[in-house]
Amino acid sequence: MNLLQHNMHGFRAHENYLKLLMSKTSADIVLLNETFGTPNVDFNVPGFLSFTSHRPSDPAKPSSIGGGAAILVRDNIQVIKVFHPSAVGSEWVGVTINLSSGQNLTILTGYSPPTIELDMDIILAANDMGPCIAAGDFNAKHVDLGNRSTNKSGPLLKALVDSGVMKILNDDTPT
Repeated sequence: MNLLQHNMHGFRAHENYLKLLMSKTSADIVLLNETFGTPNVDFNVPGFLSFTSHRPSDPAKPSSIGGGAAILVRDNIQVIKVFHPSAVGSEWVGVTINLSSGQNLTILTGYSPPTIELDMDIILAANDMGPCIAAGDFNAKHVDLGNRSTNKSGPLLKALVDSGVMKILNDDTPT
């Protein structure tokens, strides 16, 4: 099974690039962040089921967009549960799938803006469901994790890594 995580900076603006990336990586599950989605934006990708979480619109700023998370799952993979963890100011979506081995796997993705502290309880709750993959744009920076500086969410992510709850898997590209 191939999993792809990608920060979109807008689904509509980069949809063709995403489809090319999905094809090149033979992705079966795609975790997207900063989708800039709204309830009326269609995330249809042929051959995939789509599960989304959108940032609520702000009546004071009707033209503002941002945030958002989505999971695309190849339509031949059995999704047995979809959930939308609640966090103030950030967007999360998760699925539990049934693997060919018969084991369940929970997959979670989220976007936490730099101004909002990372909600570790969401990651811990998903982890408590059994085998779990959590990915996203957490905007959590810590010098011990390879960043040039530390922000308020950095120590929270580092604590998850230090406790063994999470492992960081990336290509060391700074964000």
